[in-house]
Amino acid sequence: MNGTPKARGIPEVRETFRMIMKRHAGDFGRFLTKNMFGAVSTFIATLSIIVFGLVIVGWIDLPPGILAKGLHETVAGIGRIAHASIGELIRFTWPAVVLVIVALVLLTRRLDGGAMWLARRAQKVKVGEVELEFTPEAAKRLAQTTEEAFDSFREKADREFRRQVAALDIRQSLEMMLRNANALKDGKPISDIASVRCTLYVEDILFEDRLYQLTEYYPWDGKSSAGRTFSKRFGIVGRSWRTETHLAEGDVRTDRESLMCDWGMTREEASRLTRQRPSYLCSVLRAPAQDGTDSPDGLPVGLFFADCDSIGAFGDAKSATALAAAIAKAAFECGLRARLKVLREELNKYSAAIKS
Repeated sequence: MNGTPKARGIPEVRETFRMIMKRHAGDFGRFLTKNMFGAVSTFIATLSIIVFGLVIVGWIDLPPGILAKGLHETVAGIGRIAHASIGELIRFTWPAVVLVIVALVLLTRRLDGGAMWLARRAQKVKVGEVELEFTPEAAKRLAQTTEEAFDSFREKADREFRRQVAALDIRQSLEMMLRNANALKDGKPISDIASVRCTLYVEDILFEDRLYQLTEYYPWDGKSSAGRTFSKRFGIVGRSWRTETHLAEGDVRTDRESLMCDWGMTREEASRLTRQRPSYLCSVLRAPAQDGTDSPDGLPVGLFFADCDSIGAFGDAKSATALAAAIAKAAFECGLRARLKVLREELNKYSAAIKS
């Protein structure tokens, strides 16, 4: 048929565009995000279709014969349509083009879905092979995954600590040290003093700024306390480790404000009854020298800690500090410091050194 085809009604054209967009909008969006050349080609083709639609409704007149029958004529006709379309678009006012495109989008029922798809794309960032998603749901999944991974690492670390403690007879060595002559108070082991509790601390293998309680309290108080971790910036143990000095006190102030200001405790921590123990001592346990002799400059490999709820349980501050130094010597004589050195060397193989 020669000449311009009979114009169709606006509702029919609108319904045709709506069906096309409904069928292919999703594929079209994905195609544009993955293929730049295809995106440009599709953009030109889409605008050509818009102009072609305007031709159908009679808004634009094209030269006669442009839609002639036959393959050769069809191919040539398509080229002329594209050429004419671009020419018409150049002369067409761009605000009108924008209005036409917006109208086509509004005619589809996938506007809400498209907006949600764009929002999800805006909340995702891909760096190399790693994709990060910034949404509340992703945050919950990340928190759960991180917590599960941490619990798994902590469980494996605790298991390795327990294995090394058993293999190196750490607790038995602690008992031997407490019976050593240098560790006696008034001729008897300090562990015989009523309500005294003793334990050992070493560096944690997960977090580099935390100390790990290596053994249950001795004598055992019936509570499971081994495996707890404390910040090196926290309390008496943290101060002794940071300064690498023996610390002891016969009547430390245990009021809430003092514990908060002097020992870095929170209000809740300072309020716990277990903190109300005025007598304590900390002994820094250093690794022996390479030749096996006692070395005052050896690397700290652990801490011995003892406290008591009785005032002056270890004497006054001066005598308690001297007792702490004597305990460090007793730990060398019974081989505890050598065992802690081996434990440190073994556990360093598994150290994650995470900064908390």
